[in-house]
Amino acid sequence: MNFSGFSSGFNTFFEWLMRLALLNALWILFTILGLGVFGWAPATVAMFAVLRRRLLHEEDSSLMNRFIYHYKKDFWKANMIGLLLLLGVMTLFVSTQMLAFMTGFELTFFGVVVSIFAVLFFVMALFIFPVYVHYDIPLKKCLHYSLMIGIAHVHYCLFLLFGMAIITVLIYAFPGLLIFYGASLVISLVCVVSLNAFAKMEERQGQQQEQVNY
Repeated sequence: MNFSGFSSGFNTFFEWLMRLALLNALWILFTILGLGVFGWAPATVAMFAVLRRRLLHEEDSSLMNRFIYHYKKDFWKANMIGLLLLLGVMTLFVSTQMLAFMTGFELTFFGVVVSIFAVLFFVMALFIFPVYVHYDIPLKKCLHYSLMIGIAHVHYCLFLLFGMAIITVLIYAFPGLLIFYGASLVISLVCVVSLNAFAKMEERQGQQQEQVNY
């Protein structure tokens, strides 16, 4: 048995656990500093940015400094994304409440419309933050890209749903995890899956470009 390799993997695992715990603490702290409503989206962007650099081996400063840098740099744009998501959630909530007062064909028609909007909104919401962090594009294109990437990679969306369900069960079984890993586990899962989706998409685009050039 290669004990040195096992020890190295063990150390890497616990190093990531410590990083995720620190990121979760930073996310909670800076969400509170932003009075919750104005803090959660910049803190989420900052965590995605830090995790992305770590996963791509691009880290060039301390985890905390990088988090604070992105929190400040992307504060207003992140809040615009957060506002759009909150408006989407509110629209869905109001729409579902209105369905309770409908009957017959009206209920069926608007029920289908609301369901389609809910699915598309969820797909877009899954990828909007990773797309914003990964690509240097305008906010309008972030909305379009995140929706298109999600639709083109439905299996990734299903995997994320499954992963989030497991995380929810773990937190329900061990409530203490919410304080240390509640946000960081979900965001790291989305970050890993998103980077894989981006890599697949960019590889496919590269192959298509080579075929065109050929």
